[in-house]
Amino acid sequence: MKQKLIIFDLDGTLIDSKALWRDIIFNALKKRGYKLTRKKVESSLGSKLNITLKNLKVKENGKLKKEINSRIIAKVNKLKLCLHVKKTLSKLKKQKKQCILALVTNSSRNFVLTSFKKHGLKFNDILCGEDFNTKEQAIKILMKKFKINTSETIYVADKLSDIKVANKLHINIVIPLICSWDKNIFKKRKLKAKHIKYIKNLGELNLKNVSL
Repeated sequence: MKQKLIIFDLDGTLIDSKALWRDIIFNALKKRGYKLTRKKVESSLGSKLNITLKNLKVKENGKLKKEINSRIIAKVNKLKLCLHVKKTLSKLKKQKKQCILALVTNSSRNFVLTSFKKHGLKFNDILCGEDFNTKEQAIKILMKKFKINTSETIYVADKLSDIKVANKLHINIVIPLICSWDKNIFKKRKLKAKHIKYIKNLGELNLKNVSL
């Protein structure tokens, strides 16, 4: 078996964080007089924070971003891992000759490192929001670094936008549904293609079924 590069997303894939991001952004904007619903804020989540604020027609400023990020960091201890995260990562790490584990996330490095310290998570490489412009760029960086081609790269993520990333790069994608930020969308309609695989949770992910 050729060595595989398995790239994980963070929010909605490894950590159940959607409600926290929604509520903190909603409360920060409400305090500043913005009349937005939680539903509207939730529908704008998933991109980098500055893009989320732009999509909400909020004038971006460093102070607001700093406040939101600080409040998120302060609540990290309340965040839970999605089902079977530790068990699955531990199992994959034991097969280190067969797979490389990496993380690509729009979240800040401070948030990632604080979360990983709490939960004891480790990867061969981590690229955070400060490290790239787009996820496509980040995944290309990792493939080049580890000399892994597209057919041996697997992206494990949770959103419809992540499927679009996989489509652009011609790589396989696995969607664990349990914590997915687009879970309701996938309940109504799952995009079907040879390179897309849906699983209930990460407990179903292994090197035997990860090759689509």
